[in-house]
Formats: sequence, structure tokens, C-alpha cells
Amino acid sequence: MYTRLKFDLPAEITAIITRLEDSGHQAYLVGGAVRDLCRGVTPHDWDICTSARPEEMLALFADAFSIGAKFGTVTVPTQTCGQVEITTFRREGPYSDGRHPDYVEFSTELSSDLARRDFTCNALAYHPLSGLVDLFGGLADLEQGILRSVGEAKARLAEDKLRILRAFRFQLFLGLRLEAELKKAICQLAPLVANLPVERIGGEMRQILAHPEAYKAIRRMRVTGVLDGVLPELAACYGLVQNQYHAYTVYSHTIVTMKHCLDDLEVRTAMLLHDLGKGVIANQSADGIRRFWGHHEVSAQLAEAILRRWAWPSRSRKRIVTLVREHMFYWPDAPSEKALRRFIAKVGPDLVLSLMEVRKADIIGLGPQGKRRLWPWNILRNRISAMLEAEEVFSLRDLALDGNDLIEHFQLAPGPLIGQILDQLLDAVISEEVTNERRALLEYARRFVPDGE
Repeated sequence: MYTRLKFDLPAEITAIITRLEDSGHQAYLVGGAVRDLCRGVTPHDWDICTSARPEEMLALFADAFSIGAKFGTVTVPTQTCGQVEITTFRREGPYSDGRHPDYVEFSTELSSDLARRDFTCNALAYHPLSGLVDLFGGLADLEQGILRSVGEAKARLAEDKLRILRAFRFQLFLGLRLEAELKKAICQLAPLVANLPVERIGGEMRQILAHPEAYKAIRRMRVTGVLDGVLPELAACYGLVQNQYHAYTVYSHTIVTMKHCLDDLEVRTAMLLHDLGKGVIANQSADGIRRFWGHHEVSAQLAEAILRRWAWPSRSRKRIVTLVREHMFYWPDAPSEKALRRFIAKVGPDLVLSLMEVRKADIIGLGPQGKRRLWPWNILRNRISAMLEAEEVFSLRDLALDGNDLIEHFQLAPGPLIGQILDQLLDAVISEEVTNERRALLEYARRFVPDGE
């Protein structure tokens, strides 16, 4: 079905389509780019499908290169639209492993290519002259706010179980609701999510957690049973009542903190994981109060394992684990300048404000009484911000010398001793025992150099 919608495509996209057609091939813009255009959103990625075979595309475009020849995909670099992927029309065989098609057959028909796609909103194509190709009602579904599978929902999800997580991602980012049969199929197939390769789960979770309202997806996953396969560690927190200082169960507290935290991927992920340890070490003392002593350390261990399982980027993983481990910091009285400098140095000047945001969300997550406890947080944050703006010394890179200075001045050999001396110097500067000046630091360092060196 053609719909006479007209979109202004970038010149380079139109040129690729025209080049293919002038060589006797069919060519259409497809997938997410068309979906975004229908929503009035500028696409970030541009995909084209065509009746041309990979070898024919490579012959037509001098800069083209193949990234998935067996799937018929060729990439064409452009000046304004990034790497444009062009793929041969194809139909797919059954998914015996629940992940990949057993085989792929090239086709000469656009309809067969659109029929293999996951959801109707992604099964749209567009041609600059003939307009929108909508064989499965994707445009109407978008207009009505519905996420619907192409074909029978259970069969489509069973082909590739990752589509279950993709459904939550599209629902979140596109503001759609799950069509009834799709939701039913997700509930039926939810136990199979646990069998997905963990790195694929992690890839979807990174995208979901990047959204400001990721907490909604987490709630929906729990209701449908999917969350047990994605994050089984959270199950012990369902219904786990806390002490009199908390208005919510541990799970509900987690959702509230995600809802109210800073719009930042690492902070939001830390909120999801920050109290997992409570489900492991919960105990009720003789006075009837439930306590979770040391839960932040257990939560950090769990966070480390989960993020490794999800193949999370190393640097970001370490930062999130630190946020989880340090989230319980507390000063009953205003800390001294020296104590505050040590705190910033321990957490890291590049991470301490994120930790403050984690703590703020955790306080709000206490319930109505939490907001009344934010004024000390505001004072502390202002003090930390002022210290950071003053460019005080909080890390080794802030010192007025480095390891090479120590080696040259004291004629030392490279080795662990250099790092140990630098750590002592940093501690001394933070404690205001020595000024951060090269000459003063070298004089102070002399006490740590062994006799005879």
C-alpha cells in the first residue's frame, strides 16, 4: 500500500537511491529512518534496501565496503548522513537457535523484506517518488500509539527472543503501548529471556537505561515476568519491607530513585543496582527492626558481576560500581575541609558530583520524609562544587610533580616505590602538611626515600 506522504530526504540519500535505480534496481529507504520521518523526527541512521546484490552495489559505489556479505549488506560512507547501510531484499529461514535465521535468501521483492521485520512501525519503506510503502499498518499504529508485531506475535518473538527486550525499548523511546497479543506473547515467552546471550541483554539494557524514564521499562518488565531473566538479582527485593525510615519496599524504593535521579546513564544504572545487596543480607534483629548493614558492599559486588555479565564498557562499569559502593556516605555533622578533601580524593573529582546525585535520589527515595532531609545535602554539594571550582588537589595528576621528577631528583629506579611516594605526597597535600609546590614536595618526599638511594 502506497501512501502519498512526502519527505525531504538528504541529497546524498536520494542520490544513492537514484544511482541504484538508474542501474536497473529497485531501492527504498527503510526501517527506523522511515519510522522517524513519520514521527517528525530527524533520523540518526539511514538504511536502504534494494534488489541489487552485494557485488552489484560494490561495483556502483567506489567507497562502498561489505560488512555482512552473507546477509547482503554493503556500507556506503557519506558526507552528511554517516555510514549508510544498503541491504539486498531478503527473506529468512526459521530461527532454530532463537537468535539467527538458519539461512537467508536474496529476493527481488520489497514485500518479502518488509514481512520479515519485527514490528509494524519498523516495516515501513519510502520512495522519493511513489511515497510511503506501508504493507502492515505501521503508520496507523504509530498514529494510534500502538506497538504491534508483524504477523503472529508469539511466532515473531520466538524467532529471536531479543525482540522481547526490543519491544520494551521501542515502547519507551516511541511512547507506544503494547498491543494486546504482543503483550500476551511477551508474558508467555518471558522465561526464555534468561537463555539469551548475556551481552545481547546488556546491549539492550544500556539503551533502555539511557532513557530518562527507564524506570517505566523496569516496571513493565517486572509485570510481564521479563525482569527475572534480565536482572534476577532484583527478585529478592520485591516486597522486601525496610525499617521505619523507609516508606517503600526495596524494589519500590529502587523505582522511585530511578524516577527522581539525574538524567545520566551511570547515575540511573547505579540507582537500579544500589540496593541489590539488601536482598542478600536482610536480617531482623531482636527489636523487630530490619537492618541491612554492609549492603552497599554487597551491592557493589553484585553490580560488578552484573555489569561484567552485560559486557558494560570497562571505565563506565568501574564508575558505576564506585557510585554503588560509596552511596551510603553520611556525616551527622558538617565535615571539616580536610575531611571533605579526602572524600573527594577517595571518590574522584570527576565522579563526586555524580555520587552526590546518587545520594540525593536515595534520600528522596525514603518517601515523604526524605525531601525534608535534603537541606544538608544542598549545603554539602555547594561546598564540594566550590572546592572543585577552586581546582584544589584531589588526585595524583593534580600534583606539581610526577614520577619522573622523583626518579630524576633522587636517582631512583622505576618501580612500586615511586607510586608509593606519590600517594604519600598526595595525602600530605590533602592534609595540608605540605604545599603543592615542586620544591616543597621534593623536600617532603625525602623522608620516604630509603637510605642509600
